[in-house]
Amino acid sequence: MTGPEPPARPALRAPALSALDIATGMPAGIDRRLAPIDVNPSTPRDPLAVMAQVLAEGLSRPPCVVTFSGGRDSSGVLAAATQVSRDLGLPPPLPVTLVFPGDKDADEEDWQRLVIDKLGLTEWERARVSEGDLDAVGPVATAALRQHGVYWPFNAHFHIPIFQLATGGTVLTGFGGDEMGLACDTARRERILCLQERVSARAAIATLGLAAAPRPLRRAVHGHRYHNEATWLTPAGEALARKARVADQADVPFGYGRVLTRWVPRQRYFNVCKESFEALASPYHVRVLHPFIEPSVLASLAARGGIPGFGSREELVRILFGGLLPPEVITRRSKGRFNNPLYSLATAEFVRNWDRSGVNHELVDAERVADAWRAGRDVRAATLMQSAWWEAHIGSGTDSATARSVAAPPHNA
Repeated sequence: MTGPEPPARPALRAPALSALDIATGMPAGIDRRLAPIDVNPSTPRDPLAVMAQVLAEGLSRPPCVVTFSGGRDSSGVLAAATQVSRDLGLPPPLPVTLVFPGDKDADEEDWQRLVIDKLGLTEWERARVSEGDLDAVGPVATAALRQHGVYWPFNAHFHIPIFQLATGGTVLTGFGGDEMGLACDTARRERILCLQERVSARAAIATLGLAAAPRPLRRAVHGHRYHNEATWLTPAGEALARKARVADQADVPFGYGRVLTRWVPRQRYFNVCKESFEALASPYHVRVLHPFIEPSVLASLAARGGIPGFGSREELVRILFGGLLPPEVITRRSKGRFNNPLYSLATAEFVRNWDRSGVNHELVDAERVADAWRAGRDVRAATLMQSAWWEAHIGSGTDSATARSVAAPPHNA
């Protein structure tokens, strides 16, 4: 897990997180400074061709490394990048896989080899990770916290060994593929309106009625359906989390294409992630590209999908990568889990010694979050641990989580 030392360069700071972002482990809200993506009659309707242009940018800045887990999204990016490199006579992308010996939940080797064999790649970097190396408050994460501040997502430091290997080049990720697929799966109201899904009249009225309802009514319905998954929140924290989550859901526009061009590019969820990756990659002079959520790709997917979208996540993968990936990968339903590397030796030591400081006690029940860390089941609690670690070692009360605004920054309201 060692790589070249990064060249001297000022490290970027991770984007600001509010106390509520940290408490829930999930940035909420829309950045209204950002403009929607324009889609017009001339927008290309071949998203794979548009993605190929993005991939060509990355391949033209070698070394071009693909974060390759073996899931559908990273496999698709690797397959498309490999094809583009051959079409343009560019150096092939280098797939890099983190290997966690003895962790069956994180073992995706069979899926990975299917893809590597299908693509005929001869170079594949498999970086062995020792137990505890990538713990949420282990040596790699805490070095990043010291250098960049509290980042999100909580496992972004998993990419630091990959950034080291890509020093001076480009890293391609599969970030956004899950979310684009979920947008396909959940576009039920759009499919009903376009007569692509048959339901009873009662179900159609209920589904389409909510879509056409005024925003306050949509908020009320989503509030009734809300289920708190962050079990460590106080009642006050849960109330604020509910308010933020319901506002996000009520803001989702009608139409698959509008979701991709008006909602996705302005969501803090996506933008905080992109900015954190940029910060963590900055010491290595690495450019990070997320092909699924590049504006040109979102515009092309929106133009092609229109109102109803593509029907399912599987169909989206098939449209993008159907001729490039093994059929088993396109139709797979399983996913690797990486909880164990995140909650490991350093977590256990941190929880043992934690004095319950460094968290916003108005929002967070310290005993319950300590239980969540010990159980190691919910990765969203890791942001709280990283913030508490930062407070204990770096913050010294100067910019503490307890002093941060509970709400998101004003421009994200």
